Amino acid sequence: MDADATVEARSWLKRFSHRRRLDVALGLMALRPDERVLDYGAGEGFLLERILHHNVRCRLVGYEPNVEMYAKLINRLGTHADHSRLTLVNSLDALPGKSFDTICCFEVLEHMQESNHKRELEKISRLLANDGKCVISVPIEVGLSSLFKNIIRFLVRQTHQNQNVKTVVHSLFGLKIDRRGEDPGHIGFDYRNLQKRLRHLQWKTTKTVFSPFNLLRGFFNSQVFFVLDKSIMRTNLRHLS
Repeated sequence: MDADATVEARSWLKRFSHRRRLDVALGLMALRPDERVLDYGAGEGFLLERILHHNVRCRLVGYEPNVEMYAKLINRLGTHADHSRLTLVNSLDALPGKSFDTICCFEVLEHMQESNHKRELEKISRLLANDGKCVISVPIEVGLSSLFKNIIRFLVRQTHQNQNVKTVVHSLFGLKIDRRGEDPGHIGFDYRNLQKRLRHLQWKTTKTVFSPFNLLRGFFNSQVFFVLDKSIMRTNLRHLS
């Protein structure tokens, strides 16, 4: 998502929420020197930029398949891409190495049909080292959180596709919303369905964290993070339907 809708949004609440999300993400990733880190769906590179700013000496790779977003990623971080500390790619075939200690996938899966989640999670599984860690975040678009978000979107005139009175009401009560298209967007995405799917992964969910106020859980928050540990084996991905 563009900077003017996230970390540089006109609404101070949106700016706070997305900047706080980056802080939470870094805390959960707990990066160590010389780790191989893959940002799967790097967008414009806000997280990678934050890691570089904190001078965490990791080997960073940003993967962004969307052509327009990849151009923005290059524009923001291209001067830092020296292939020793930071590499930017728009194809998995161009990845420098096929095994990563930490993979993050932030605000990506909501932009896909749920039927495609298995495919993406399988890709991440193959790229993650056997003792690696994956951190996934998605927005909370159900319940009171969704109502508050949608009111803010209307007020600042940054509405999402399929956002109307009907879908706002359906989101409030967690009712199913038709999400069509290659990128169905945020409206109608239910993080609880992803949470159910992750229970069937071969990794164990070691931690679930809500942002910006973890104590409020899914009741009144903007994002949820799932920390997954591949070293603790569970069922096989073929059971993920």
